Amino acid sequence: MEKLKVLPYEDLGFAKIDTHRELRRDYPEVIFCPGKTTEQIVHIAKKMREAKSKVMAVRAERETYEAIKDILPEASYFEKA
Repeated sequence: MEKLKVLPYEDLGFAKIDTHRELRRDYPEVIFCPGKTTEQIVHIAKKMREAKSKVMAVRAERETYEAIKDILPEASYFEKA
């Protein structure tokens, strides 16, 4: 039973990804970018994509977007959002 509690999560050390959030809440996990390096954000995005989750990063800098679009070519950036 203890294993089932953490099953929908992936702990990366610097972030814990809730891969089943969309199933429970009808809205996917969101990457909150402030305080994270571009490399960390890209790593989180890769893991979310591997889990077949939608990827959304909020308060991202343009530099972060440029790095993410290398792995997610369909990514969009909204500077004023």
